[in-house]
Amino acid sequence: MPRSDRAEFWTEERCYITELHSCDQSPEASLALARVEPGVITQLHRLDYISERYIVRKGESTGGHGSLRSL
Repeated sequence: MPRSDRAEFWTEERCYITELHSCDQSPEASLALARVEPGVITQLHRLDYISERYIVRKGESTGGHGSLRSL
């Protein structure tokens, strides 16, 4: 769970992010919570040198890599 001293912020991908952990020694990895409002479609994007993985805690989602596939 996020600590109360970590601020949630809005991103251009149309979601809110709370960063939980990141470090200079391992810039390709971080741990964050993403919150998407119901009905919002996030911006399709790609991050170089970073592999994103998602856990949907509530609700439902679709997503993909290459050709779209349901999560």
